[in-house]
Amino acid sequence: MTSLHYAKEHVFDDTGFTVLIDYLGKDVANIRLEQVVTEIRHNGTFVEVSTSGGQRYRTDFVLITVRGGTLLLLYKVK
Repeated sequence: MTSLHYAKEHVFDDTGFTVLIDYLGKDVANIRLEQVVTEIRHNGTFVEVSTSGGQRYRTDFVLITVRGGTLLLLYKVK
């Protein structure tokens, strides 16, 4: 993978997407990984995310990642 620059900092390098996660989260204090999300609500003011463990998180924005195969199943992209 070649390097892509955003401003003066590297975003991608040969370590893969871990660098992207670290870059995007460098100024974020509360990151939740490996949570099974059961519901997402957005009301124009905030986002509320519910998980299978019963937790609810309310925030200004959410970044969600899923496996490529999951997207294929959900949207039946061929």
